[in-house]
Amino acid sequence: MGVAGYITPLLAAAVASVVGRLSSSFNSFSTTTRFHIHSGNYLNSELKINKNENMKNIKRLKIVLHERRESHEGKKKKKKRKKTKKKKKKKKSKKK
Repeated sequence: MGVAGYITPLLAAAVASVVGRLSSSFNSFSTTTRFHIHSGNYLNSELKINKNENMKNIKRLKIVLHERRESHEGKKKKKKRKKTKKKKKKKKSKKK
């Protein structure tokens, strides 16, 4: 009985600590999932709003770019320097 009496409290303490950890982790898990489910609709609505804003911004950018192109139309474009072609050497035909 001496050995069993010594192991039982240790075993009980180990089981209690494991159960405590599991229950606390489970509780935190359930609260986080609830939070994510709750915030999911909010995030979706935010994304839709952001998408609409982005589309407006893109349209504004396109207008600005178009205006910039028009402002450059009067200016002369720089001519690109043509690269000189290397002349091919003719192969001398061997006489028989």
